[in-house]
Amino acid sequence: MTMNRALGVRESRGFWRTNWLAVRLVAVLGVITGLFVLGAYGTEGILAYLVPEGWGKILMALKVVNIKVWMLPLTLITSCMVFYIAPNTKVPFKDVWPAAILTGLLWEVSNYFFVIAVPYMGLYALFGPF
Repeated sequence: MTMNRALGVRESRGFWRTNWLAVRLVAVLGVITGLFVLGAYGTEGILAYLVPEGWGKILMALKVVNIKVWMLPLTLITSCMVFYIAPNTKVPFKDVWPAAILTGLLWEVSNYFFVIAVPYMGLYALFGPF
């Protein structure tokens, strides 16, 4: 509904159509996320095979980079799909992708700020393992 307001769409979807759209988006994005996680897992296995056993710290750093290489495009695709599909109007893709990229990048940057801020906010017991 917020995206409809931002785009000036007066009529939003009904309750059932909104929920059906949400279920479909969750299913599609769940499958896409699963594919990206499998890709990250597969390339992690390749890295473990290629990197010598004595290079433990380098392997750990490469695993972190590997996850980011796979998850950044996933974040951008997710933002793009939500911005394109959620409004109750046809939004040209040329108008969607710049906002989706900006949102995805801001989301990734905010993750780092959140991880840094959690111990200072006294929320480590709640969010620490994550």
